[in-house]
Amino acid sequence: MSTAVTTGAEGRARVAARRPRLGRFRSAKAWFLLPAVIWTCGFTLFPLFYALWLSLQQSRGMGRPLEFAGLKNYGRLFGDDRVWGALGFTLGYAAVTVAIQIVLGLGLALLVNREFRLRGLVRTLLLLPLFATPVGLGFLGRIIYADAGPINVALTAIFGSGVPWMSNPWSARIAVALLDIWQWTPFCFLILL
Repeated sequence: MSTAVTTGAEGRARVAARRPRLGRFRSAKAWFLLPAVIWTCGFTLFPLFYALWLSLQQSRGMGRPLEFAGLKNYGRLFGDDRVWGALGFTLGYAAVTVAIQIVLGLGLALLVNREFRLRGLVRTLLLLPLFATPVGLGFLGRIIYADAGPINVALTAIFGSGVPWMSNPWSARIAVALLDIWQWTPFCFLILL
């Protein structure tokens, strides 16, 4: 009975021969990543750069060639008071709604994190608004904020008059913010749970 004694160099050579080449492995990874790279470039980067290029152009109407305008369009944009008003309102809207969503989500997470009967059902019901589509929420808002909708019916029964939700710009903004808070509070609840 004889055993073949191999040196360390021969053993390493045999193991290396059984392993796939690293270059081939890297090539396979590149081929698997290629569709994602093409998708990202085609549907994210290309539209972004095309929109930036278009923002530097000036159009004289449909069918006419674009003329290079440079940064003149941006100067007009940032010189308009309506842009600054809309930007200020949007930042305030985002700050207020996100703060309320986080506070409500944290409160709900603390309440539901305890052991009680039907805990799974309550968690599921609290997450349902998260899965509503924005279009569906728009239709829901039209129904509940209508002059004869359930919110105004309840307000009329309690206080004697309802709120013209969609007639006044500020009450319409509050109505939209309430719908936004209702939809995205479950996301904060889920993250903080």
